[in-house]
Amino acid sequence: MIKNNAARLHSLLDQQRALEFKIQNILLLEIPTVYGDARWLTIGSGAHYCTASPVELCVYHRIHDSEHDDCIFCHEPEERK
Repeated sequence: MIKNNAARLHSLLDQQRALEFKIQNILLLEIPTVYGDARWLTIGSGAHYCTASPVELCVYHRIHDSEHDDCIFCHEPEERK
């Protein structure tokens, strides 16, 4: 029984991760291209709330900011700089 529950839990966690990825991609499509090609934008893990962002989460450039320490909207989080 424990193995069945563990397998089900792992399956649900995998589904959750897949849905979070899809949600992030949908949110990123809402960002105007004036901020750059949306394919290079990402919402980092442990997303930070951002009042300046149209998706209300900090958004980072995958190539120019691989450390996710400079949101393209609010230029935070300072604690990671």
